[in-house]
Amino acid sequence: MPLVEVQPRADITPGTYEAVVSNVEQDTIVPRTGRNAGQTVPILRWNFVVEGIEERLESITGRDPSSEKSNLFKYFVAVLGTDKSAWMSAETEDLVGKPVLITISVTDEGWPRVDNVTGRPVRRGPTAQPVVPEPIATAMEPGTTEDVTGEAATDDLPF
Repeated sequence: MPLVEVQPRADITPGTYEAVVSNVEQDTIVPRTGRNAGQTVPILRWNFVVEGIEERLESITGRDPSSEKSNLFKYFVAVLGTDKSAWMSAETEDLVGKPVLITISVTDEGWPRVDNVTGRPVRRGPTAQPVVPEPIATAMEPGTTEDVTGEAATDDLPF
């Protein structure tokens, strides 16, 4: 029997949740596999808070948002919008407290994993009254069987 037993801590159901960015910090990792195996790689650790969930939800991204496929690119769009100049001058305090939607899955080992971060939909106030379409104008005068040219209506329609 091992001295230490790690229990999965996922008491969260996989799905999409409203969350708030609680912290973003710079760090480095040394991956064991992949194209950067054995190299020191700079990363950002993103922490999110979901109301009603005690555990910290963390996601790691690289530090280069140049590719639209990168997670960092997606995270910055979700938090700061599409203005890339805002990304390059962003500090931690510009990101903390921002509302986002996070999609969570649970790994086979039972740990929560942040799969995606997107911006929350913009909630708008009441919209203008819907436009009621005008009735289609016809060539028939109301209550008559003749069109406005004076010709009698014919009943030669096939239906």
